[in-house]
Amino acid sequence: MPADLSPVEARRRAVDGELTLVDVREDDEWAARHPAGAVHAALSTLPASLSDLPDGPLAFVCRTGNRSAQGGMQALRAGRSSVYSVAGGLEAWEAAGLPVVLPGREDAVNNGDRGAAAARED
Repeated sequence: MPADLSPVEARRRAVDGELTLVDVREDDEWAARHPAGAVHAALSTLPASLSDLPDGPLAFVCRTGNRSAQGGMQALRAGRSSVYSVAGGLEAWEAAGLPVVLPGREDAVNNGDRGAAAARED
């Protein structure tokens, strides 16, 4: 099983360039909103799309955490070693006040001041 990362820790590591955040939700879900800084690789396209993802650690995210764990398992079976699942998914990400990208907006929408502060915490 992929190790769990809290949304705050996943965001911090992604911002610091320590891992790639991968949203495994389907195209329509991704288009509606997604975590700022994430790349998209729908679960339905894995494991074929794993080779398109950057080398290095990966943190998978979905709506609640179930599909991200499945994506992480596929990555582990494909030989990737540093693989994580964002605990609680996008729902927990938004509850933590972390930024998301909305349709028609190129910039991230911050879910409150606590998101930026939380991403900097150790």
